[in-house]
Amino acid sequence: MPIEEYERLLSAAEAQELAVRLDDPKTNWVKAEDAALEIAGSWIAKARKRAGLTQKQLAARLRVPQSQISRIEKHPERSTIKTMKRIAAALGVDIATLMSFAAREK
Repeated sequence: MPIEEYERLLSAAEAQELAVRLDDPKTNWVKAEDAALEIAGSWIAKARKRAGLTQKQLAARLRVPQSQISRIEKHPERSTIKTMKRIAAALGVDIATLMSFAAREK
């Protein structure tokens, strides 16, 4: 069988499998925005850990309570752009990178 035919058949099978999943009422869909926010919190935590900081140490740099850092990592959508800029600066990362994952101010 030529490779082109094999790839076509494979793509068709994958498309059919996806169609079945789309129609399955048991499929649990997550909003893209919600997934992005979860990733943002995770990314902030990873950047903090990569910088070798605990939540308490980052909080001290920002002069905020440690509980606020914990909240931001769990719920970045509740943060302001100003706070995200401060976090990015404290972690030594580019704000554009941080903001590409983080929620915009509501």
